[in-house]
Amino acid sequence: DRQIQLSWQAADNAESYILFWSNTLPLEPAGANRIAVTGTRFVHENLDNGQDYHYVIVSLGADAESAPGTVFSVTLPPDTPVLTAEAGDVSIRLSWDAVTGVDTYWLYWSTTLPVVQDDSRRFEIAATDPLSVNHDGLNNGEAYHYLILAVNKGGESPPGLATAVPMSMQEQIGRASG
Repeated sequence: DRQIQLSWQAADNAESYILFWSNTLPLEPAGANRIAVTGTRFVHENLDNGQDYHYVIVSLGADAESAPGTVFSVTLPPDTPVLTAEAGDVSIRLSWDAVTGVDTYWLYWSTTLPVVQDDSRRFEIAATDPLSVNHDGLNNGEAYHYLILAVNKGGESPPGLATAVPMSMQEQIGRASG
């Protein structure tokens, strides 16, 4: 899983800080998670990919606690989608499992490796669409390589990869029986 590295300006007379965080807004310190921090840096670890994280900082001095600062938010990129490629006759059916926190899937293809992220060879699929696509009009016997990325406002996932070789119905029947 991922982490978020946080840093902020030191407050006058601050001896330590309380970092309040939540996955939902509005962020109210009374109902949020709390982390005591002695410096002006903190690494928030073991977080879930594809999630929103909202933070607010309160400084603690010898005699006083500051009002909560401005809420700031970070969205982590999604997990890697698991891509499956099923060869057919002059086509390949591609499918993948849903990934949390995705806005769009980008699916690139190529007949050579590595798969280059070229917009002219990209399918763009909204997260609300079915999690599959048919790539038709292909050449039987030729390998097609695919790379999928899950994308949200936090960035892109690591790539999921798959390869398939379309073949005629006769070849498919021959392989199935032989």
